[in-house]
Amino acid sequence: MAFHVGEKSPLTPSLTSYLLRVILVMLIVNSVLEIGFASASAIWLRGLQHRVFHFFAYGSRHHLAGLPASFIVNHVNTSIAAAVSGLMMGAWGLVALWMRNLTQYRTGAFAKYSRYGYYLWVSANVPSLVLTVVAIIYVFTVSKVKTGHRIDTQLAVELNGAPYTRDTWTPQTWLAAVLKLKLLRDREDISDQLKLMEGWQFNNIPCE
Repeated sequence: MAFHVGEKSPLTPSLTSYLLRVILVMLIVNSVLEIGFASASAIWLRGLQHRVFHFFAYGSRHHLAGLPASFIVNHVNTSIAAAVSGLMMGAWGLVALWMRNLTQYRTGAFAKYSRYGYYLWVSANVPSLVLTVVAIIYVFTVSKVKTGHRIDTQLAVELNGAPYTRDTWTPQTWLAAVLKLKLLRDREDISDQLKLMEGWQFNNIPCE
């Protein structure tokens, strides 16, 4: 099949297709970042199970367990799951668009299955979007409901390194409360991790 100079080939993607591919690439990149950041937080939090924070109170040095007795991390895993979903939908979308464009003017089994794959991807976007919205609502709800907690210094001293027993905490609220103590060390590390958690929490919105 011959085309005149300047004539658009049937295999040339449309402007809409180009824009959609750019959006999918951005989704993939953002999802990878979300997975990386949230996973780094999860690994760091897991390490707190075997750590203690050192703080100063009542004229002497005391120990506080790295994690409280009642600790919620489900929203971290939910963020990772939503990001993985976004990554899969982005990669699947790129392949589906490429195969659809490749077989647009062809017939046969391969062309038929390519179109089926594209339509299946379009349909799968609906439950993926629902998962994303639910994940965003859940993450922000859990984070906001548990805000405002403070560590009782007297209780922390009495526990002497045992897990803090009062209230239920999320990683963000626990670390924010720990920073309000007169820490002898680890303040910079905790602050950096708290900023990282706030970053992937808000990155959840454009990610999906």
